[in-house]
Amino acid sequence: MSAIENTLIIIKPNLLSNKNCILQLLHLNGFRMTHRKTICCSPEQAAEFYKELENTDKYFAIKVMALSNQPSEAVVLNRYNAVNVLQSLMKLPSFSHYFCNPASGDRIHASYSKENAINEIKYIFPNVVIEPSRKYNFRSYCDRTKLTKLVVGGIVNAFRSGIESPRQCLPNLLSEPTDELNFNQC
Repeated sequence: MSAIENTLIIIKPNLLSNKNCILQLLHLNGFRMTHRKTICCSPEQAAEFYKELENTDKYFAIKVMALSNQPSEAVVLNRYNAVNVLQSLMKLPSFSHYFCNPASGDRIHASYSKENAINEIKYIFPNVVIEPSRKYNFRSYCDRTKLTKLVVGGIVNAFRSGIESPRQCLPNLLSEPTDELNFNQC
């Protein structure tokens, strides 16, 4: 199993309208957002950011213009094998419309290697120290069986007592202490 890695995405201006969908899609695929900020690069800063691609990428000028056009959203994500998983997701036809604006051809920027991700994160977030995440055992973190039993049981009881919507009882249900669920575990 690969280690937990950090990677960077930049949601460019033409794709900001899909920002919430993009972030939710990434979350559903196991990514955890650790840092996020709005950036507005000058053309010089964007050229510095993409300097590795200056002589090798024929779209270098377009990438610089897209990044320096208007504010963008920079997000640091982490998960196991983050760089490779993100690159794979971006290539899937079912997800590509979230990661690319067909009208402009503009794509989300994503780090293409571990080393590239480290350098880009340092460039965008110079004052942030990103330490490796520790592996945690999800099952010991939260006993979902007990939580599911508690929530489902509370909803069933709410309907039996005449409440029209489960939303009316969930805030009370989850805020009341109970012996069934140790809130220190979840």
